[in-house]
Amino acid sequence: GQMALIIEQASLNEQIRQEEQMRSRLERFHSPQVVEMILSGGQETKDNIMEPKELTATILFADIIDFTPLAEKLPPQEVNILLNRFFSTMTDIIFNYDGTLDKYIGDGLMAVFGAPMQKDDDAKRAVLAALDMREALKELKMELDEDKRFDIKIGINTGKVVAGNIGSPKRLDYTVIGDPVNIASRLESLASPNQILIGEETYKLVKSDFLTNPLGPKKVKGKTSSIMVYEVLGPK
Repeated sequence: GQMALIIEQASLNEQIRQEEQMRSRLERFHSPQVVEMILSGGQETKDNIMEPKELTATILFADIIDFTPLAEKLPPQEVNILLNRFFSTMTDIIFNYDGTLDKYIGDGLMAVFGAPMQKDDDAKRAVLAALDMREALKELKMELDEDKRFDIKIGINTGKVVAGNIGSPKRLDYTVIGDPVNIASRLESLASPNQILIGEETYKLVKSDFLTNPLGPKKVKGKTSSIMVYEVLGPK
């Protein structure tokens, strides 16, 4: 009986250790609310949540404009501090709207709304996050010396993607892939300083919630046909 108790306690300790490791991994990329939903969903949810699956998601790209010339003027440590401050602020906003931080890309980031868990208002929350990012940047710029200030551009698109742990046996990362991701990235590239651009599918989902300005069809790299582009001005 004592041996059985010891084995049971060891098993419980291992289970707790595994859950803590999973929580630690999840907290790097997901909001606290999403983390709790995953961890409270039972073993099947934990096992399957990161497995590749097709779903509809909204992808957001945000990038600092002309960061390389700015970085060349600053000592490496100041560049690091500036980037960390920017990423920390923007990631908090993404998590506030239950988005997933997909990755940091140099001086930009990619976020996903609708993976690993879909909600009816994924597109709306993505646009709200983008608007908050723009406002947060205004406040950040006021706190920075003039020679350290910068602008950002944001692109958002919605569509069917494959989401899940993707990579090699030695390194798996949770991400989303598909044409909607590429279009979101192209929209970000088209944006002017502090402009938020959205694609047609996102526009259809959020047009009743936000003031938008149609910019017309635009040609983007990798697409044979033009895509309709809209600028988000603010909430209605």
